Amino acid sequence: MTDIEKTLSAVLRAEAKVAELDAQIKELTILKKKEDEKAKANRALLVDDLVLGKTVAVSGHSLWLKETKEVIVDADPKDLADRFQRIKIEANKTAIKVAIEAGEEVEGAHIQTNVSVVIK
Repeated sequence: MTDIEKTLSAVLRAEAKVAELDAQIKELTILKKKEDEKAKANRALLVDDLVLGKTVAVSGHSLWLKETKEVIVDADPKDLADRFQRIKIEANKTAIKVAIEAGEEVEGAHIQTNVSVVIK
């Protein structure tokens, strides 16, 4: 077996393992979602059973209700005053690539050529 054949074999084994792990992650994600939903439903039942301001001791645990406040934005964020908006600025890589390939110099950016192996 040549060095390339050995390396190819190692790549294929690793990629098969990655695919197997991806399948397990997908399965675990589904199970996690189901358990999260059960916990949320049971927490809702606890809320119904508890009284605000009182602590209850059950099976070595202390339970109480805690009030929190949450801001709900009903309007389109664009309709809010500027001071209540956040603007995310990110690079437009497509425009940068077009500009550089057209001969324009874009300060702070460059095109990098990468090489990868294709296995079919």
